[in-house]
Amino acid sequence: DCNVIVVDWSGGSTQLYNRGAANTALVGREIALLTMHLMNRYRYTLRPADVHIIGFSFGAQVAGFFGRNFRMTTGTTIWRITALDPAGPLFNDTDVYVCKDDAAFVDVIHTSGGYGIGYPELGLLRPVGHVDFYPNGAKAQPGCSI
Repeated sequence: DCNVIVVDWSGGSTQLYNRGAANTALVGREIALLTMHLMNRYRYTLRPADVHIIGFSFGAQVAGFFGRNFRMTTGTTIWRITALDPAGPLFNDTDVYVCKDDAAFVDVIHTSGGYGIGYPELGLLRPVGHVDFYPNGAKAQPGCSI
């Protein structure tokens, strides 16, 4: 058995890039609050060790904010974060990005590592998880027209 929560924050992520990047902290914090509420309500059936959050691009950064806020508020670490091609611009040169401190286990798949807006690749390139994978060197993926 498992429960899945899908967060649609397209209204906050599809605006200008810088606004979407700024919204990741708020969205991560709100998801952490929702999860804490659910854990209080279903105290014996939902535990931090059961939580696995998966996010792509901005969503990967949201996952980091989620884990960080959850830990700072509860003193407990969630089980796992899977960060799929975490967004790089506006996160790359800061101390605020998804990282291995955000969950007991953080795996990262880098598929479009780049250096900033204007480049075809916008993903965070440096290793940030417990394990980082770089398919095709984190550059354009074969068969992907994007």
